Amino acid sequence: MEIVYGDVLDSTENIIVHQVNHMGVMGSGLAKKIKEKYPLVFARYANVCKTSDWRKIYLGGVTDFVEYARMDGVPYYIANLFGQKTYGTGLQTDYAYLERGLQTVASFASRNSLSVAIPFGLGCGLGGGDWNIVSGLIEKYFTNKIEYKIYKLEK
Repeated sequence: MEIVYGDVLDSTENIIVHQVNHMGVMGSGLAKKIKEKYPLVFARYANVCKTSDWRKIYLGGVTDFVEYARMDGVPYYIANLFGQKTYGTGLQTDYAYLERGLQTVASFASRNSLSVAIPFGLGCGLGGGDWNIVSGLIEKYFTNKIEYKIYKLEK
């Protein structure tokens, strides 16, 4: 697992992953930054929350890929990974949903020969998850066949 220091939103990988809830709220953390920088991501996310029940999202792969194009025309995606049903205090991350979402991202990346940027502590900050568990799930699905980096902000 390669950890690099920097903002995942400044990454050059083809897919930027972040965890979202099913409440239609991107009110804090990385999700809020994505909402501000990528309004289409929030619009798509809010629409999924309004039009799909939680079970349908889970069975569908728990991830919505929103496509953008860089200045050079190369496509990249913001992956809304539905790893938690609600938000609040305590453990909000659901490891089964997070795992299914990571599996979906890995499969999509592998099929399309895309690289992946994952924030350090995915689902662990505001989601309350355990990084030892989450990093194990990442290593399970992101093999040597998929180029990926973990982005950790310097403090």
